[in-house]
Amino acid sequence: MAVLDMAEMVKRLGPDHPSMHWGLIKVVYCTECRGAGRDDRNLQFTNHAVTPDKRRR
Repeated sequence: MAVLDMAEMVKRLGPDHPSMHWGLIKVVYCTECRGAGRDDRNLQFTNHAVTPDKRRR
């Protein structure tokens, strides 16, 4: 499990990059799985939107 920094992703990929599964699966991978020789693109994404007052700073 990992938390994606969406602001950083916008900086790297641009504001028009798709943010649904098929758009993210092309650029996100599991480094532990990749290092172990397993399928590193077998990922699922769940959006747990956080309100501004609950965001980490």
